[in-house]
Amino acid sequence: MLRRVGWGLADQALSSLTNFALAIIVARSVGASAFGAFSFAFIAYAIGLGMNRSIASQPLVIRYSASARANWMRGVANANGVTLWVGVATALVAAAIAALTSDDLREAFLSMALVVPGLLVQDSWRYAFFAEGRADFAFLNDLVWTIVLVPAMWASFTLWPDSVGGPILAWGGAAAVAGLVGYVQTQIQPRPMHSGAWLREHGDLIPRFVGEFATTMAASLLSLVAIGAIAGLAAAGILRAGGLLLGPLNILYQGVGLVAVPEGVALLQRSGRALQRYVSVLAVVLALAALAWGATMYLLPAPIGMLILGSNWPPAHEVVVPLALGVAASGVCAAAVVALRALAATHHSFRANAVASVLLLITSVVGAAAAAAQGAAWGYAVGIWAAALVWWRETTWAFGERIAGGQIVVHAETHADDDAAIS
Repeated sequence: MLRRVGWGLADQALSSLTNFALAIIVARSVGASAFGAFSFAFIAYAIGLGMNRSIASQPLVIRYSASARANWMRGVANANGVTLWVGVATALVAAAIAALTSDDLREAFLSMALVVPGLLVQDSWRYAFFAEGRADFAFLNDLVWTIVLVPAMWASFTLWPDSVGGPILAWGGAAAVAGLVGYVQTQIQPRPMHSGAWLREHGDLIPRFVGEFATTMAASLLSLVAIGAIAGLAAAGILRAGGLLLGPLNILYQGVGLVAVPEGVALLQRSGRALQRYVSVLAVVLALAALAWGATMYLLPAPIGMLILGSNWPPAHEVVVPLALGVAASGVCAAAVVALRALAATHHSFRANAVASVLLLITSVVGAAAAAAQGAAWGYAVGIWAAALVWWRETTWAFGERIAGGQIVVHAETHADDDAAIS
């Protein structure tokens, strides 16, 4: 398990590096207007990515992590077929936006429309590898993306200097190459014609996952807009700068999360108590890691802080403590999410997510109104700890329902026709 977690962290760090590199390269090579256009196009990609994970990748991890290889292959083929449809739909929306806009926005959205299917397919391979317990394969696939990205970026600057679309095409094109390598790694061909069967098969999971994603996205955007409107753009910038100091924790949480759900599904096949112990330890470890890193950032010497954030260091330093406390609570929430995903208790996770999102929005906005950036940071900390209580209450109820039921629902393993089609 430790080996798989290590590979998961390495893969998430590499995946985050490609996204971070794209943002830095675009920010340094184009003006403010073009960078704003890129930011809007990237949001479109993030929405498509979240929808695909809700519809295809998360059901795959939950239902096929503890299954036989033949069944896993069937699930991957069908899930990646759904991914192709989501990629095409996202591309059509981006192309429509490009047709209705002009200049930098048109270029950014049109470029995103061309590459987003490949980006989603590459991400789907990552989840497929994690479901199989092969985080090292996911790392290898992301490594291919990173290696191809270097000459692709060089070509984009040579052919399209000062262009917002060039870096997007290079970034997405490199992801498409990695997506093709994923096919070579597995020899599994996506089956888009089985998408209807996939939606019916996992109809108990997909609507709630989509609802969770939509709720979280809406709450995040509303919170950001509200804080900017109430406390000013400077407050939003201070919170963003403070968040950058805690960025490595996001990599930790996402990397552990990719591995933790498949591990939780496997542990559940052994016993519910094994899963309970697992997520309890995970909650403590993630919270302590956040507190330790937050203390490190708070005690960081000012010259080093200035080197990292420049003039944004002093105000960011003032909000590190409440933000770190909030991130510690989010680690506790993340462990509860792992438990509910492994249990496939979507009604509990949807309810917890909805309540938690509203709590976080209210406390952050109230804090911003009371004391600008510092108030928003403390409001975030209070809100996320309250959310942690909600998540663990739902987790306790979900475990109670499983114990009352007295059995584990194992996904069907007999799909002879599908397995024959794959082979």
